[in-house]
Amino acid sequence: MEIIKNFENKLLKRKQIIAKTEVGDKTISRKETKSQLAKLLKVKEDSIIIKEIKSHFGSKEVLIEANVYANNEELKRTARSHLIKRNTFEEKKEEGENK
Repeated sequence: MEIIKNFENKLLKRKQIIAKTEVGDKTISRKETKSQLAKLLKVKEDSIIIKEIKSHFGSKEVLIEANVYANNEELKRTARSHLIKRNTFEEKKEEGENK
């Protein structure tokens, strides 16, 4: 994975990242992308929101747009709710388990 653009948005207290990576036969998941970005940027995975993963037919190159927030309060305050939900990977409960 390679960072193409790293813009610091001081007003919203986040870094706006554009990265690219090569993939094999299958598409990279959001979970894999978050862990790779966290290792590359040396931040916690829960402070990253993956906005978009773009790939073109026939190409193995994938462009990733992500925001890295300074803290969880800023993430909850400024990130869109559907993106937060999409980037949260909770274990699904089995049927019959107590809630």
